[in-house]
Amino acid sequence: MESKKVKKIILITAITLSSVIILGCTIFISIKTYINQYINDNYQRRTEIWRETANFIPGGGIVIIGDSHTEFFALEEYFPGFLILNRGIYGDTTYGVKKRLDDTVLNINPSKVFLLIGANDINKTNDKDEVIAGNIKEIARKIRNVIPNTKIYIQSLYPVNPDGKNSSRLDIGKITNERVSSINLLLKDFCDAEGYIYIDMFSRLIDTNGQLREEYTIEGLHLNAAGYRFVAQALRPYFEE
Repeated sequence: MESKKVKKIILITAITLSSVIILGCTIFISIKTYINQYINDNYQRRTEIWRETANFIPGGGIVIIGDSHTEFFALEEYFPGFLILNRGIYGDTTYGVKKRLDDTVLNINPSKVFLLIGANDINKTNDKDEVIAGNIKEIARKIRNVIPNTKIYIQSLYPVNPDGKNSSRLDIGKITNERVSSINLLLKDFCDAEGYIYIDMFSRLIDTNGQLREEYTIEGLHLNAAGYRFVAQALRPYFEE
């Protein structure tokens, strides 16, 4: 009799646990689907606006192109008086930038282009570091070939901090400072060899442990207000030169 009760309890527990796991997986899939849909819609919405407004933009401005690090950067507030065009899209990859390059950079003939892209490739693709860096090289070369008088700046990928008190491994995903450093080294060598301007933000943003400084980040990946203020100060000399 006691054995039947134990078996019944075990069965109920197993069913409950399975239900919780299934519910958790369903919620996770739903959230992931929603995020992916938001990223796709945001990409389409922003590129359509830029395509529509290109003819109203005077040449000679500064374009900042990249992913969420750029989209969330309040450039007009940090750099009043500059004609700065924010061409960042949350969740974008090197493939997305290549696809939209004509509509976001080449058609407005900027005087300077700042490029920061590649982190999402680590999470979204199985590409090796050489492939990711190769896509960035391709982007830079195309800009130079089409608008040769435009000055091109390639920022290093930013570090992450998976161990901070507010860090979210879900947000950081597969991004590691080892891979970021590997890609950055490839980009630096490329810039040195072909005459592009490399901006090493990685070494500026890390702490003594080689991680993104905790006071500069929201969840170990994205920058907070203090982080953007620091980056703005570091970029200002390049904007002004």
